[in-house]
Amino acid sequence: NMIFLLASMTAGLGLLYPVLAPFMGLLAGFISGSETSSIAMFTKYHVETSTAVGANSLVVAASNGIGGGLASVLSPAKIQNAAAVIDKIGIEGQVIRYGLVVALLMTWATSIMTMLQAFPLSPLTLGIVGVMIAVPVVIGLIMFFRGRKEEDT
Repeated sequence: NMIFLLASMTAGLGLLYPVLAPFMGLLAGFISGSETSSIAMFTKYHVETSTAVGANSLVVAASNGIGGGLASVLSPAKIQNAAAVIDKIGIEGQVIRYGLVVALLMTWATSIMTMLQAFPLSPLTLGIVGVMIAVPVVIGLIMFFRGRKEEDT
């Protein structure tokens, strides 16, 4: 079956697979506008792939649901309806841009928690989580100091 074939190919990612699950939920939730449809689309896939890589399938499938829920609030149709209700037609793009940053940060945090819960703690798992935490911090510091340097000139 198609899901089993895709799951066996994706299992090649090994320990990194649980990191992707919340982002898959985020994408599916944004496209469909519904957390429920995100869960329906990917749960079987996450269970099969998680089993193949030895991860806790319930944790990985739940992280997909979290990503789908975060994206549901970014749905263009929902934002357009909300803007119309408060008589602010035209701010939809601004709301999506701001909300997308927040959703990506929350999804990244969900990925870190998923990694910590999906596998038994090992030096490799902790190393991956350490890199996942360090990279955004370093990027944030670089952006912060670049901004300060431009203000000084």
